[in-house]
Amino acid sequence: MNDPKKVLYYVFTAVGITAFVGAFILFGMMYLMEKFDLIFVPFILIFVGIAAFIVASVARSKLRKQMFESNISQQMKYNADSRTRVSSPDPFFTVDPFADAFGDDSENKKESDANGSTGNKFCINCGAPRVKGDTFCPYCGKKYE
Repeated sequence: MNDPKKVLYYVFTAVGITAFVGAFILFGMMYLMEKFDLIFVPFILIFVGIAAFIVASVARSKLRKQMFESNISQQMKYNADSRTRVSSPDPFFTVDPFADAFGDDSENKKESDANGSTGNKFCINCGAPRVKGDTFCPYCGKKYE
């Protein structure tokens, strides 16, 4: 919990929940006692709760963006280390993972004919096409079997 965005998210979420519960209880008490002198207080609590949830959602979105960017940088480092052909930060939109899997690859046909079986063209973990010569899948990072 060293990340201030995470602390901010939890604190403002708690403030928002408390404000809404407090407004609900005050409305109930005012209704039961039939005293509406301070009717503005529950409305102030509702606005405080809404503002707290807005701040909490902004903090959460910043936190998720930070986590997403760190995951992308880790994937880029992994892809650079394993010398795969994925070079963009978002390979699912810039690289067609099935482009060479359905093509007519004569080397794969010769290999399968020589071995007497059809080789696995796809990763069994994520379904992406296998990269020839690699031992790990460039999309999910699992070792080929």
